[in-house]
Amino acid sequence: ERIKHQDYTLVLKIHEGLLFTYIYKGQSYSSIKKLSNFVDSLSATPDIWKGLHKSSGSPKMLNAEDLLTIQKISETCFVL
Repeated sequence: ERIKHQDYTLVLKIHEGLLFTYIYKGQSYSSIKKLSNFVDSLSATPDIWKGLHKSSGSPKMLNAEDLLTIQKISETCFVL
Protein backbone atom coordinates (compact mmCIF):
# COMPACT_ATOMS: atom_id res chain seq x y z
CA GLU A 1 0.00 0.00 0.00
CA ARG A 2 1.24 3.52 -0.82
CA ILE A 3 0.39 6.69 1.05
CA LYS A 4 1.33 10.10 -0.34
CA HIS A 5 1.92 12.93 2.15
CA GLN A 6 3.22 16.25 0.82
CA ASP A 7 6.56 15.46 -0.89
CA TYR A 8 6.87 12.04 0.72
CA THR A 9 5.54 8.61 -0.16
CA LEU A 10 5.18 5.78 2.34
CA VAL A 11 5.11 2.16 1.21
CA LEU A 12 3.66 -0.22 3.81
CA LYS A 13 4.07 -3.99 4.01
CA ILE A 14 2.76 -6.35 6.68
CA HIS A 15 4.60 -9.65 6.94
CA GLU A 16 3.89 -12.28 9.59
CA GLY A 17 2.39 -9.73 11.97
CA LEU A 18 5.12 -7.09 11.59
CA LEU A 19 4.60 -3.76 9.81
CA PHE A 20 7.42 -2.38 7.68
CA THR A 21 7.45 1.11 6.15
CA TYR A 22 9.70 2.60 3.48
CA ILE A 23 9.53 6.41 3.28
CA TYR A 24 11.05 8.28 0.37
CA LYS A 25 10.89 11.66 -1.29
CA GLY A 26 10.29 11.98 -5.01
CA GLN A 27 9.83 9.11 -7.45
CA SER A 28 10.81 5.50 -6.86
CA TYR A 29 9.35 3.00 -9.29
CA SER A 30 11.10 0.14 -7.49
CA SER A 31 10.07 1.08 -3.94
CA ILE A 32 7.71 -1.87 -3.43
CA LYS A 33 10.35 -4.30 -4.70
CA LYS A 34 13.02 -2.73 -2.47
CA LEU A 35 10.82 -3.06 0.61
CA SER A 36 9.89 -6.65 -0.30
CA ASN A 37 13.55 -7.56 -0.76
CA PHE A 38 14.38 -6.01 2.62
CA VAL A 39 11.60 -7.92 4.42
CA ASP A 40 12.53 -11.16 2.62
CA SER A 41 16.18 -10.73 3.64
CA LEU A 42 15.21 -10.13 7.26
CA SER A 43 12.88 -13.13 7.37
CA ALA A 44 15.60 -15.31 5.81
CA THR A 45 17.87 -14.50 8.78
CA PRO A 46 16.36 -16.60 11.60
CA ASP A 47 18.06 -14.86 14.54
CA ILE A 48 17.02 -11.42 13.29
CA TRP A 49 13.47 -12.51 12.50
CA LYS A 50 13.05 -14.14 15.91
CA GLY A 51 14.47 -11.03 17.61
CA LEU A 52 12.09 -8.74 15.72
CA HIS A 53 9.09 -10.82 16.79
CA LYS A 54 10.34 -11.00 20.37
CA SER A 55 10.87 -7.23 20.63
CA SER A 56 7.64 -6.33 18.83
CA GLY A 57 5.08 -4.99 21.27
CA SER A 58 7.49 -5.10 24.19
CA PRO A 59 10.14 -2.79 25.62
CA LYS A 60 12.84 -5.33 24.71
CA MET A 61 15.41 -3.98 22.26
CA LEU A 62 17.42 -5.87 19.68
CA ASN A 63 21.06 -6.40 20.57
CA ALA A 64 23.82 -4.38 18.91
CA GLU A 65 24.90 -7.26 16.66
CA ASP A 66 21.36 -7.72 15.31
CA LEU A 67 21.04 -3.98 14.70
CA LEU A 68 24.30 -3.99 12.76
CA THR A 69 23.08 -6.90 10.64
CA ILE A 70 19.82 -5.06 9.91
CA GLN A 71 21.80 -1.97 8.92
CA LYS A 72 23.90 -4.02 6.48
CA ILE A 73 20.77 -5.59 4.99
CA SER A 74 19.15 -2.16 4.59
CA GLU A 75 22.26 -0.78 2.89
CA THR A 76 22.09 -3.68 0.43
CA CYS A 77 18.37 -3.19 -0.31
CA PHE A 78 18.09 0.61 -0.31
CA VAL A 79 20.25 3.42 -1.67
CA LEU A 80 21.38 5.38 1.39
